[in-house]
Amino acid sequence: MEVHHHPHVSDSHRKKNFKEYFLEFLMIFLAVTLGFFAENIRQNISDKEHVQLLCEQLVHDLKKDTAALNKNISLENIFTQKEDSLFYLLQQPIAKADLKKMQELILDCYNVTIFRASTGAITEIKNELQLKQLSNSKIMSYITDYESELSRLRYMENYQQQNERQYIQTFIIAHFTAANMRSSSISGSNNHVIDAQVRNLTQNDMTQLSVSLEDIETYDKIFIRNYSKTKETAERLMNYVTDEFDLQKKQ
Repeated sequence: MEVHHHPHVSDSHRKKNFKEYFLEFLMIFLAVTLGFFAENIRQNISDKEHVQLLCEQLVHDLKKDTAALNKNISLENIFTQKEDSLFYLLQQPIAKADLKKMQELILDCYNVTIFRASTGAITEIKNELQLKQLSNSKIMSYITDYESELSRLRYMENYQQQNERQYIQTFIIAHFTAANMRSSSISGSNNHVIDAQVRNLTQNDMTQLSVSLEDIETYDKIFIRNYSKTKETAERLMNYVTDEFDLQKKQ
């Protein structure tokens, strides 16, 4: 009978295999862990670069906005000066009033400044608020303040457009001649009228327009204050973003 002897495996050999398995496990664990940390670091760097680009675009947009607001403030100051001139002209007796100048001033005053903010970067930032760099900042508080001012401006623009249609456009349609209407090109920038002719104009019509003009001028002065406040809010947002996200080095 043949007897098969199993090779004797020493305890030291079993321990060596265990060590090898443990080292293999440890190496795999370390590789996975390091890979996880490396991916987190890579993602964090990528997110930071993305946030930096968004903030740079936001600052660019806000610079455009503040320039546009400055322009609208200048225009509103011109409008209020024109409205002052028209108001005093409307107080004169109709027989002595410069009716040609009156019509030109009326056309000059038939304007509402419109401000449309550059909201591309703000929209993108609001869509990326889950990013740690944004969620850990106060940027949304500043954006909310800015958007509140923009909402107030839109309301005022709509209200002023209604005023001008109700008061000035109604006066133009009722009292301008067809020749002056055609010459003035209301929809364009040339407010020249060809003569002093008017239709069915009474002293009471001029008085009524001067009263309505006071309402329009009051709102134009409010526009100036609100444009200035909106500009200050935009500048606060711009300064915060520049400081918070270290954009000074890239300016």
